[in-house]
Amino acid sequence: MEKELTTVYLRKDTTFSVKRSVLNTDKTYSIFSYKIAKKTWEVSEQKFINKEDFKEKADFEKVKNGLIAYNWQPVKSDTTVLFVQVSGKAFANAFEALEKKGEYETKIGDLLQERKQGEWFAGDTGPGGANMLFISTNPDEAIKTIVEVLTNERLEAKTAIARRVRKEDGDWFYEVLYPHDFSGYFITQ
Repeated sequence: MEKELTTVYLRKDTTFSVKRSVLNTDKTYSIFSYKIAKKTWEVSEQKFINKEDFKEKADFEKVKNGLIAYNWQPVKSDTTVLFVQVSGKAFANAFEALEKKGEYETKIGDLLQERKQGEWFAGDTGPGGANMLFISTNPDEAIKTIVEVLTNERLEAKTAIARRVRKEDGDWFYEVLYPHDFSGYFITQ
């Protein structure tokens, strides 16, 4: 998996245009573009727009440095809240979702702590599926660990991983980082 270099935002009311630049494992660079519209406290809609790939760092830097209109900054924090959601379609019913969520939280939380990448924070089930929140000081590595566990459970294709982006104290939205081409509604219930 890649390493996030920068993420910049352009805010228009409750809609955020996002450009996330990454260093890929093959030492190339990419910029992912998407929009996030915060519909309600619990629902946002994210639309993947495109991915630009660059072999040369100079070409990548030229495009990245040209994003000066993207100047809105989220409230800074020393830790990142990662919201892991396994789709409700992965389970036979709500009881199975609740039971399995606990198992996944334990597996992921234990491995994050063992690797010193984060820890379990909270969880519930709702219309979006099995919801698990983790705190991390190293989200790139934590996401790799989470995907590793979910791949072992054969759930990676039924999972979205988002990070909490704080607009101000007590108000935030979620930005889906995995899968990279996520388009759709992210329901945080």
